[in-house]
Amino acid sequence: MAATPEPGPTIGVRGPSDNPADNPNGPAVGRAMSRVDGPLKVTGRATYAAEHQIPGLLHAVLVGSTVARAAAVRVRADRALAHPGVLRVLTDFTGVHLPYDARQVNFFGQPVAVVVASTLEAAEHGASLVEAAYQGQAAVTDIDATAAVPGPAPNTPDYRRGDPETALRAAHTTV
Repeated sequence: MAATPEPGPTIGVRGPSDNPADNPNGPAVGRAMSRVDGPLKVTGRATYAAEHQIPGLLHAVLVGSTVARAAAVRVRADRALAHPGVLRVLTDFTGVHLPYDARQVNFFGQPVAVVVASTLEAAEHGASLVEAAYQGQAAVTDIDATAAVPGPAPNTPDYRRGDPETALRAAHTTV
């Protein structure tokens, strides 16, 4: 008769104690846990936050620039405005406090328009229909280049803290 091998140790399971000192992996590891919402989720009857209808709720999606550096010359929104559910396409940010000059693109994906719609899907599709034309400028990839932005935009507060020059001079080792 063949001998039955003894079961080996179970990794990560310490025992039934809820005392963290007895089970450093926590009281839930290796145990069946009753979940109040479990039956609703596994049967598809659970409702999630995105499924609740809120009367009058509008959705907005940003339209990002497709270039890294340029002057935004023109933003065409007529195709987006013709899409069902799209209510407005905002392209004039005059009076809106932004941490950058909205007329100058300084990074890829910088918002150049905002599409407002009755559903998220309409806003997302409307954003894909917005066309922006740019007066191209060479992208600046060298932080020390003359054309590089020397610091925060005029309407962005300076966030510099400390004195890095003094710290570098006093450092035991620098690279």
